[in-house]
Amino acid sequence: VFVNLPYCKKLVEVNLSSTVKQLCLDNCISLEKVELPEGLEELLDYALRNTAITEITLPESLVKIGNAVFNETKIERLTIPKNVRTFNYFSTQFNGGVLKELHIESNYMGWFNVPTSETNALNGLEVFTIPELDDYKMIDGILYSKSSLDYYEIRWIFNYTGNENIFTFPNFNFPIYVKSISIYNPREKGKMDNIKKVVLLSNVYLGSKDSCPNMQELFVN
Repeated sequence: VFVNLPYCKKLVEVNLSSTVKQLCLDNCISLEKVELPEGLEELLDYALRNTAITEITLPESLVKIGNAVFNETKIERLTIPKNVRTFNYFSTQFNGGVLKELHIESNYMGWFNVPTSETNALNGLEVFTIPELDDYKMIDGILYSKSSLDYYEIRWIFNYTGNENIFTFPNFNFPIYVKSISIYNPREKGKMDNIKKVVLLSNVYLGSKDSCPNMQELFVN
């Protein structure tokens, strides 16, 4: 069953049966409550955009999240269930929102990309967690990802919690290729630029001169 009810401006609550597989409630501006049933497989493009929903539980059956589903919503806490394989344009999913906590349980994060706008609610996150995966590691507030070439790279500086003067790369069993330590994030802008000493393990390749513009000392262990 496919349910598509955009622009129902007086709709306040929606109850769905487990037969619903696809859903869109775009611009239902008065909508405060919707129970997403187990059996739902896809949130279509703009499915919850510009609604009054403040809390939502995504079902374990969900496998696909379309474009801009959570734009302009009042949702502050969201958990991405383990079976989600597609999350379209993740980096722009929360524009205009107030998201504070994002917990990813999905065992597949190939859809993850970093926010590209200063207005993106991802830049205001206070809590960000991921599962234990071989291809993604979260250490000291920095997200590392493993490429198809079997090396890790810094994917996103979420909220660097390490030493602000000395940065030491973690010890993975694979090489680390660093294009830049100063990965875009408005909240972190300038914070890691101030690193004056970088400690490299023998398996780290620093691939850019401006990875640490104020670096004064490079120590290779």
